[in-house]
Amino acid sequence: MIDGDDQAPLDELSVLREGEREQVLFGFNATQAEYPQQALIQELFEAQVKRSPQATALVYEEQSLSY
Repeated sequence: MIDGDDQAPLDELSVLREGEREQVLFGFNATQAEYPQQALIQELFEAQVKRSPQATALVYEEQSLSY
């Protein structure tokens, strides 16, 4: 138990240390990317197809699809 208070209610316990919590909440979620503002989603998809037609586009369980 990281908090050290063995009498604390479960909803008040911290499983992660502060640095780990910051990494999970903010570090791993730093996925912002610049995209053309006027492009439609299907146009972005088509552009990706042209760039890498054999790249994996989707994985579900044991199956995968390329572009």
